[in-house]
Amino acid sequence: MKEEFMVDCNNEEENKKESEKVSKEMNSKISSLEEVRVNFQKINLDISEKMRPISEACLKILSQIEMPKIDFSPLLSLSDKITESYSYTFKSLIDTFSSIDFEKYEKDLEELDKRKIAQFLHYDIYPPLLFIDEMGSYEIENQKEANIVLMEYLSLWEEEYGRTVYDFVPKSLKTYKEIEQLQNLEQLKMYKTMVMFCCERIENVLAKLQIQEQEKKQSEIKVSQKSFRNFMDSLNHDEYLKELISHIAYISEYHDKGFREINLFKRFENLDEKYDEETLPLNRNLFMHGLVDEKNVNYLMVQKAILAYSFFVQLYVLKTRNSKDARIKGLRRKGISRIPKMKRSFNADESRN
Repeated sequence: MKEEFMVDCNNEEENKKESEKVSKEMNSKISSLEEVRVNFQKINLDISEKMRPISEACLKILSQIEMPKIDFSPLLSLSDKITESYSYTFKSLIDTFSSIDFEKYEKDLEELDKRKIAQFLHYDIYPPLLFIDEMGSYEIENQKEANIVLMEYLSLWEEEYGRTVYDFVPKSLKTYKEIEQLQNLEQLKMYKTMVMFCCERIENVLAKLQIQEQEKKQSEIKVSQKSFRNFMDSLNHDEYLKELISHIAYISEYHDKGFREINLFKRFENLDEKYDEETLPLNRNLFMHGLVDEKNVNYLMVQKAILAYSFFVQLYVLKTRNSKDARIKGLRRKGISRIPKMKRSFNADESRN
């Protein structure tokens, strides 16, 4: 019991000593913080004392600086003039727009649009009729400008829509074979022959209309410009075709006597004596009579010829579409009724063998 009491006393003394030690350390730290605070105040006062002369010098310098007095009255005057100018400009624009006859302007645009097919034809551009609305109206001065316009459209059709001139030819078994022949010639770069082929196919369309639709004999067939005018005059059974033909008829404005003529069928006396690859006209007489130098026939001329071929085939298709009689007439000259019975049976037996 006595030993236990002695242990408790020892512990109490140790705790007391530990507590006094901690108190001394805390008092020491508080004294250190107080010293830091006092020292910081002394440093701050010292800095303030040293900076006072500098601050006074800066204030003195600033007090001696005189700010320039700016006269803003010229700017205000200029602003008034600008406002006045804009008011006058806007008033002028309003007066100008008020004086424009928009109805007349619209009619002029419509007239220009009506004449665009004729203008294109005058410069050997035969537009794809089903895509004519995609083509704008231009004031073309010469053949070189027309070539540039055509090249732009050819690039547009190919890049934007993936179409070449072959794609504008109406599709049929006959035109498929004809296009195949043209493509074979193109691979051989026989450009002059391609143009001649297209001219011959165009004449075939014009002749076929007279034989099958107008029931003319071969000896009665009209050729050249007469065949073109006959072709135009026959396309009058459909409102859409009537409108197209009325637009094409403006080609007469380019003729001294008001005739509906195109370069394709012009006579030699109406053609220039000299030309190059940029001014060479698409004329069947020049090509068919051997008056065209191969070096002057470039691929652009080939594209013009294929578009011309497409143009006439498309017109023929539009005329004969939904026509039962046209189909019957088209088969009449090839039908079995034209073959004598004896020959017919012989051919039939031969085909079986």
